[in-house]
Amino acid sequence: MGRLAGDMARFAGPRGWLAGGLMIAAALLEGVGILLLIPILGVIISGPLDNLAGDLLALAGATSPTAQLQALLVAFLLAALLRAQIIHMRDLALARIQLGFSREQRIDIVGRLSRAGWSRLVTLNHAQVTTLINNDVALAVVAAQFLLRIAVALLLVAVNSAIAFGLAPNLVALLFVFLGLGALFLWVTQRDAFSLGGHAREAAQATLGSTQNLLSGLKTALAQEQQGWFLREFEAVQAEVFSAQFTFQRSQSGARRLFAVSSALVATVLVAGGYWLEVDPASLIVVVAILARLSSPVLQLQQGAQQILFCLPSVIAVQKLQRDLPAIPQEEAADQKKLDGDLMLDLASYRHSDGGGVGPVTLTIRKGELLGITGPTGAGKSTLVDLLAGLLVPQQGRMLVAGQTLDGAGYAAWRRNLAYLGQQTFLFNDSLRANLAWSEEDCSVEGIWAALELAGAADLVRSLERGLDTPLGEQGVLFSGGERQRIALARALLKKPGFLILDEATSAIDIAAEEELLERLHSLPDRPTIVIVAHRRESLARCDRVITLDGGRIGETV
Repeated sequence: MGRLAGDMARFAGPRGWLAGGLMIAAALLEGVGILLLIPILGVIISGPLDNLAGDLLALAGATSPTAQLQALLVAFLLAALLRAQIIHMRDLALARIQLGFSREQRIDIVGRLSRAGWSRLVTLNHAQVTTLINNDVALAVVAAQFLLRIAVALLLVAVNSAIAFGLAPNLVALLFVFLGLGALFLWVTQRDAFSLGGHAREAAQATLGSTQNLLSGLKTALAQEQQGWFLREFEAVQAEVFSAQFTFQRSQSGARRLFAVSSALVATVLVAGGYWLEVDPASLIVVVAILARLSSPVLQLQQGAQQILFCLPSVIAVQKLQRDLPAIPQEEAADQKKLDGDLMLDLASYRHSDGGGVGPVTLTIRKGELLGITGPTGAGKSTLVDLLAGLLVPQQGRMLVAGQTLDGAGYAAWRRNLAYLGQQTFLFNDSLRANLAWSEEDCSVEGIWAALELAGAADLVRSLERGLDTPLGEQGVLFSGGERQRIALARALLKKPGFLILDEATSAIDIAAEEELLERLHSLPDRPTIVIVAHRRESLARCDRVITLDGGRIGETV
């Protein structure tokens, strides 16, 4: 929690000092209001004041009981109004810090993910990452919020306790012995909030994973009448969610019950002790009022500590991801231009932990060449393509473009010149126009239609009632597999890349249409360098050269 508090303090900056000053001012004004109760009660009980407060009021011309009471009530009302305004300002300042910190944390995590590198991203569980961004960050911010609440409550307790102690030191000291024992008991009984928070977090992640399984596999399940499996899995996960949350709520309710009983006991001891110690009636009434007002911040302390323990597993998860994915600034090419030219792998190797991968590989791809890559499953085709795309950096050897060995900035410049279409078509739930313009926001309508013509998708778009404004649905579900691949290819061509990778990207298009498509690409006057990964011989027929991978090494070349 120390790191979380430090992160929030760094984010708050000067605003944190302002919020802290408002917190102190609100607490002091509450103390002023309580102190004013003593002379008010003194006037009501004993008549005109003959102490320091009476002398000050006399200087203001208030000597009669009525005049003194009126002056004191006006002062009390003004202090209350000023405190209410300061509390309003304090709450807005704290809300700005809390909401801004939440936004910064989410942006930071997504930024780290976007710059983590493909080799790290493929090891992450999608449900875990989504849970972390949506659930864990929210709970971490809740924990930070309760830290702020505890700070406010502690300040109120300190100010009010100091006033009460000044009025009846022996009585208040006795009461705080009882309160300390009660706090120790509550801490011992509420420590299980941490484990409950861990169970709740795991259940939330399981819920998201179960939902993702449902959405991705429901079509297959419906076709085989197996949708009941998803329902049973979801019911089991929800039972765990209910159990963790209900247990925590029961624990909180039990703590509140114990607090209510303890408050009644403290009040009884207070009155009896005040009578036994012969405390002045006015002072005793004020001490009772102070301790009554302290019940709310003390309850906040107890509930806040419990909530922080419950949220702590999420805080740990967020901080672990931040440690695992350092905030490395995105590397940019110095001249902000695209890197183009012949590509060469020089004894490049990349091996995965299971032994798969490629290398050492030496391969030169000439600018404008149409290269085909084939081979059996597990031969290393995907790893080779990831190296060519700059998603993976060779563990040994090097990669060169136009004779330049690529480094961090060089890879960024290379990827600006590259378009990649994988085996799974990436489309998002928006209009066709938005999907096409995803990587080229300043594209013209003419450019869009030219790319659609080249991809063989122009007639399809013309047949749509809403044309370019047609929604695609989630992952383009409203279109066939071949149509989705054509739309994705049009988007890639709209970028006008110098290097185009098609990794089984035309597998859903029929052979005749695919031949026409590849012929159009092959005949481009200023065609990009194209790498096609495919199993069908027809897909490789127009290639200038075809290499075969086997066991991560280049075998036969045609």
